Amino acid sequence: MTTSIITAASTTTTASTVSHASTITNQVEEPQNKTTTIEQDANTCPETDFLIPVERFAQLVSTHWQFDHLDFIKSGTYKTISEQFQKHISVSIQQKKGNAVDQQQTMNNNRQKTFRIISSWEMMDLEILHAQIFGAIQAHTEGSLHLAWDRLADKLGQPAFEAYIRSTSLKHCGQQDMLLSSTCLKQSAAQLSLELDDYIQQNLIQVFNALDSDVLPQLLANTSKDLTDVLAYFNRLFLLGDNQQLELQVTPWTQQTDSLKSKLLPLLEKSILNDDHLFDFFSDYACLSRA
Repeated sequence: MTTSIITAASTTTTASTVSHASTITNQVEEPQNKTTTIEQDANTCPETDFLIPVERFAQLVSTHWQFDHLDFIKSGTYKTISEQFQKHISVSIQQKKGNAVDQQQTMNNNRQKTFRIISSWEMMDLEILHAQIFGAIQAHTEGSLHLAWDRLADKLGQPAFEAYIRSTSLKHCGQQDMLLSSTCLKQSAAQLSLELDDYIQQNLIQVFNALDSDVLPQLLANTSKDLTDVLAYFNRLFLLGDNQQLELQVTPWTQQTDSLKSKLLPLLEKSILNDDHLFDFFSDYACLSRA
């Protein structure tokens, strides 16, 4: 009996304690829930019109373009041009061009034995050399193109693009004190998006044309000269038998059959394929930019 009473009392006390603790916990958690609700309300954009600082809005939109679109386009441009360069350059093993006596001696030797076939080891060495050369071409090309892009694409840089976004947004939706109307931005979303996309495309076309006509012909010529020196070094270092040597063949850039623009403009279309600018620019960024 005593044991039962003690057990019952213990159970009652424990239940009471748990109940009291639960009440205290609920009382403590309640202000947190209220705080969370207040924070959610603060982060929710009002349905009514609100004002947006144009500087903040232009900065957000420009940053989005730089990191989500233009960086992708630049890296794709470098890769495409590097691949095109590799199509213009080839390395092969050729007979050395000697004098008439050497050529006659070679012909006599060829009559006495089967023409020497390049061994599998030499083919493997040539493949390794090819891979190293094309790796060097890619690194050299991308490094040079980075400098050329910065020089040619100044209007696509963040300062210039922010200035364009500011002027275009103010032209359509400007209010007093360099503020924008959120309602106007939503109503003008299609027109604003069209103007921004056109600005990007026209400036990209100018960059691609300048690369195609001015930068790349000279860059390919310089790269070819450097490679000629590299192969001359290998020919001195590793003399091949049967009067053979490594030779470089280069097709000038001007013999491109297709324009560079036709290969690179699809990068812009691909970069914005899954990006709904009407909502991203003029709803989310308008909310983030509000005063």
